[in-house]
Amino acid sequence: MTAAVAPIPRASGGREVLTVLATRGGILAFGLLTQSLLAYGLLTSERGAFATCSVFALLLSLLFAFSADRGAQYFVIANRMSVSQSVSLGLCISLLGSAAACAAAIPLIHSELDFFQKADPASFYWALILLPLRAVNSVAEMQLMGLRRFKALGLCMLLQSLSVSLAMTGLLLGLDLGVEGALFSMALGQLVSLCACFWRLRQHVVLVWEMPSLRGAARLLQYGGKYHGARIGMELEMRAGTIALGLLAGRADIGLFAVAIALMSRFNIIANAVASVLFPRVPKAAAKDNPALFALCLRYVAWVMGSALLAFLAVSEPLVRLLLSEDYVPIVPLLWILALGIFAYGISAIYMTYFSGIDRPEICTWSVWISLCVNGTLLLALFPRMGELSGTAWAMSLGLLCRCGFLSVMFHRSSHETLLSTWRPQRSDLTYLRTMGRSLLRRAAGEQPVQT
Repeated sequence: MTAAVAPIPRASGGREVLTVLATRGGILAFGLLTQSLLAYGLLTSERGAFATCSVFALLLSLLFAFSADRGAQYFVIANRMSVSQSVSLGLCISLLGSAAACAAAIPLIHSELDFFQKADPASFYWALILLPLRAVNSVAEMQLMGLRRFKALGLCMLLQSLSVSLAMTGLLLGLDLGVEGALFSMALGQLVSLCACFWRLRQHVVLVWEMPSLRGAARLLQYGGKYHGARIGMELEMRAGTIALGLLAGRADIGLFAVAIALMSRFNIIANAVASVLFPRVPKAAAKDNPALFALCLRYVAWVMGSALLAFLAVSEPLVRLLLSEDYVPIVPLLWILALGIFAYGISAIYMTYFSGIDRPEICTWSVWISLCVNGTLLLALFPRMGELSGTAWAMSLGLLCRCGFLSVMFHRSSHETLLSTWRPQRSDLTYLRTMGRSLLRRAAGEQPVQT
């Protein structure tokens, strides 16, 4: 039996972006609260241990999941599988991958590698709880996104952020449970989110269990395999500095850099909001040979992200003192260095959405590994000259700029759009904004908005 998908609500792309941004604005607020709780509830060395465990769990989970969540989402969007088929396959592959990841993690935790000396073995074991929770949660989140249930997804993510903040308030500030308390809070947030996501998913589709077939699993893994290298690489990009410092620096430096990355990565919600709304539209737009839609998204993301980053940097020092305490003021210069890379990361997200949607995710993979090669090379060159923290930040930003440049070249070759036509502001930009505004006003007045 296959799933019967409920009708997609009529909504303009602009209104969907605003819906995603509104909910993720709340997520951003709770995310900043979480960083503040971690700063006041943990010493900088403990913050480094928490970052080490979190990065280990995240990368191990993704490595063994084979991007089954992304593959399941794509086949539903492309009408090649029912929701029930894709969810059943995605869950099986994700859970099997999580079990394999846990088995692989145990000998690593007890190894003599310097990275695993940055936290207690018990903390690494607590981090393993995150593996299956993240994998299952991601399958459900991707399906809601693919079905364009952005409000439902946003509320689930908001509930997750709220749960993490409440748990950390009690476990870190109330019970003083340290790194283990922070990891348990993250696991609780994932559990709350996956329950909420599946509950909302069942409200929108007739979701039933379908026995996974080998043929279906092969198809899903084939697509996921093409995207998987990019997925792993993207996570490594944002965490390569933490991993490098985990091998070469002390816990306090790891903690400082992890906080700087955590703050700056919050700005990715802008690009991710646009990308999540854009992705379900990519196959249709590509079939109509309409690259103007992607160019429009690129310009909006560039203006909004650039403005938001400049505004944040202008008040970064007093904001860090208020949110994180005096101990974290040394991260302020890092924020300025990382801003360039975060801006490039946001632009790249739109390019990668385009290539993923036209079934060319291997280009995303190439771009990410180009970035990682540049990052790794510069890490070795800049460490002795600029110091551990500044050298790591510059290596990351320059690597992300190289990825953005490569994707830009590939986009123009694929779409045959010129650089000028892509980035030059056009009259249609304002027209689209007016159309979106009218759609919002019609909705406020109780009328049906026009589909775009």
